[in-house]
Amino acid sequence: MTAENGGWLAVVEGQEPIVAAALHDGHVLRPEVAGLMALSPSDRMREEDPFTATWTTIVGTRVIPSRSRFEMDLNRPRHQAVYQRPEDAWGLEVWKSPLTEDLLAASLLQYDHFYREVARLLTSV
Repeated sequence: MTAENGGWLAVVEGQEPIVAAALHDGHVLRPEVAGLMALSPSDRMREEDPFTATWTTIVGTRVIPSRSRFEMDLNRPRHQAVYQRPEDAWGLEVWKSPLTEDLLAASLLQYDHFYREVARLLTSV
């Protein structure tokens, strides 16, 4: 098992060639992102998929990020992965103020790390 970037990404490597992922199980935000979040934790929870990591235990190999999809949506292309306007997030006003370039870049670095790690895992499987 590996945990990267402060433990936000869990990769468990099993023996079989089947991989389960729970892309939106996470609810955690980096502190600098949390300070700009306009949504309450319960509002975020409506669009996150809590507890989906539970079903991944049916296989030995799994990928479970703990970051909220409101920080970066791993199920979207990179250029759409960080919600910046309400229309990006079901009409929700996600941010108290626009994200700085540094915050956006840091989230995209995590996005890139996730996909590098998944590529590494899938290559080994």
